[in-house]
Amino acid sequence: MIGAVVALLLSIAQGGWQFIRPAGVGGPVPPLGVAMGFLPKDNKNTFNIVITMAEASPVENTARMVHEIDGLLAANPLVVNYQNWIGQAGVPDFNGLMQGTAARTGENVAEIRVNLLDKHQRSESSITFVRELRLKIEAIRTRYPGAG
Repeated sequence: MIGAVVALLLSIAQGGWQFIRPAGVGGPVPPLGVAMGFLPKDNKNTFNIVITMAEASPVENTARMVHEIDGLLAANPLVVNYQNWIGQAGVPDFNGLMQGTAARTGENVAEIRVNLLDKHQRSESSITFVRELRLKIEAIRTRYPGAG
């Protein structure tokens, strides 16, 4: 009975073990650790791109970066449409509320809501699409010091 209780407690503690890492929470999973995420990844039809420029950036620089990203989105056949919010956060959704991005305002913030083809009409998952898009956006981001 004691062994079963100890095993149960160790299995419960295993989720918390991921926070005790030499490289921090984002580091590699330690031995006996289990990679965990708060929300499971899913093949969604929509996603948001959240942009934060350097604190003193004028809204024109924020808009310039957003329009460069718009060019990437417009050229992709999987993207049905997208909407930009420059100087404020977009319409709050569950992720925005959980991540604390729903109430952001200022000349240095922007958000792009991207709608993809229905997941039944495309062969590529939204997760794969976003990973590939992230690399292209990173190339744009490097041209704007302090952007994130």
